[in-house]
Amino acid sequence: MVGLVEQMSTFPINSRIKVNSDYGTVKFFGEIKGYSGLWVGVEWDDSRRGKHNGCVNEIQYFETTCPNAGSMIRPGKIVPFDSLAGAIEKRYVLNIGNPLDENLMQQVKENVKASIFEFVGAEKIMKKQSHVELLEDISVACSNTQTAGDLMPFCNLVTVNLSATLIWNWRIVADIASQLPRLSYLNLSQNRLVLPSDLDISDLEPSFRHVKDINLSDCGLSSFKDILQTARLFPWIEYLSLQNNNISTLAVPDCNFVFKNLLNLDLHMNKLSNFDEILKLGNIQSLEVLLLMHNGLRRIHLPDCEPTQHLDIFPNLLEINLKNNPIENEVETFNELDKLQHLSVVNQTPDPKSGFENMFSHAVALISNLKSLNKINVNPISRREAEYDIWKKYGWEYLLTSGSPTDRNKFMRKIRAYGKIVEKYGCPDEALVRPATKQSSVITVNLLDPEANRLVTKKLPKKMMIQALQGLVIKLFKSEPGKFPILSYVDAERQDVCVVLDNMSKNLDYYSIQDGDTIIIQW
Repeated sequence: MVGLVEQMSTFPINSRIKVNSDYGTVKFFGEIKGYSGLWVGVEWDDSRRGKHNGCVNEIQYFETTCPNAGSMIRPGKIVPFDSLAGAIEKRYVLNIGNPLDENLMQQVKENVKASIFEFVGAEKIMKKQSHVELLEDISVACSNTQTAGDLMPFCNLVTVNLSATLIWNWRIVADIASQLPRLSYLNLSQNRLVLPSDLDISDLEPSFRHVKDINLSDCGLSSFKDILQTARLFPWIEYLSLQNNNISTLAVPDCNFVFKNLLNLDLHMNKLSNFDEILKLGNIQSLEVLLLMHNGLRRIHLPDCEPTQHLDIFPNLLEINLKNNPIENEVETFNELDKLQHLSVVNQTPDPKSGFENMFSHAVALISNLKSLNKINVNPISRREAEYDIWKKYGWEYLLTSGSPTDRNKFMRKIRAYGKIVEKYGCPDEALVRPATKQSSVITVNLLDPEANRLVTKKLPKKMMIQALQGLVIKLFKSEPGKFPILSYVDAERQDVCVVLDNMSKNLDYYSIQDGDTIIIQW
């Protein structure tokens, strides 16, 4: 009987085990009717590994979440457990296995929080192997670690990667954290941890007060209420990764108990396809970076507010990453994001039909505080060009609303930035922003060199670039070598309207040049 009790303490319910490379959760330990000896009932992470749902010979010994994900196995088949202290010693001191763990190396490449992450390179590891107290960053990913062990020799650890180990409850994690006073980054991804009780939280919360960054990626945390319960263990963390957890709905966090100092929240590769769910996080006062890649978001819509005002949600959000979401309307998206008062960095995948340049122009013009899009910095020239594009693109629609305050307000809510653009560049001139009335792809224009008193009439494609036009002028008018003309055009209907063609990458259609207009050439 004593032996059974000892073995039961080795395989407690909900603990984690591994057989070869397959991970599972213990759901039963004991005898099975009709079979000799002791058995461990396991629900496998990979349900294809299982044989039944915990029912053997019509007796239900345990239940599984997925049908046929369960098995009964002999204890002897389970890999021996290890402590974190033992795993570190094997990997870094005795050099059993490769101390330059591939998981840690990949983590270094992808880690965006480099300021709190210093990777111990090969030479450093070799130097520190004989002085384990000098180790700062370690990875025991995919090891058989189940307990903490005596971590006093490793008390200077700052980064610990416990990804895909056999750690299964927060008391074990708290034991590790409490023994490592310098611990800042803790990677618990690909583990399955039992939800902490209120008593657990009360007892264990002090152990995590020095930890700044916790990775809970791919931990099977589909319920955000469970995540909020878990987060009460570490209310002061600054970085939290919840990627790839199958989360589809969120809940408003009570920031008196969680996320008191949260700066960076990673929710990418979940199922948050409705942006209304994201808005539930808007009361996190400290949040600066929100990662939402690969969530199936099609539309970004925020609460309504006046065109000249900002919302009070996400009050300190600086950066949002929306890459790899099937967003349908870039203009609407950027107009909505402009409602966030401090947003300055956006990452988004461009529409393949319109391309990055078009997306960049929309984002820069419509998000008033934007400083960077997809890591491309916004400079005064690119902002001026983008704002002019919007000024021209929506000018006619703006003019049409002049007789109706209601329509004008509706338009300004649709293009929030237009009021500031008008302040900078003036009210759009009807002649410049009028819609094209002719569908021909070719226009007839006059090329006039006033100095030489020479006029040439040419048919030109609307899509002809200004740079190509400049080359044509040089050829037709035979200028001196190295001399380039300055081009402008006069509207045929409004002789007082003269526009400088100063953007070499734009075409004639961009400047609304029509039949009969005159291109003025100056040398």
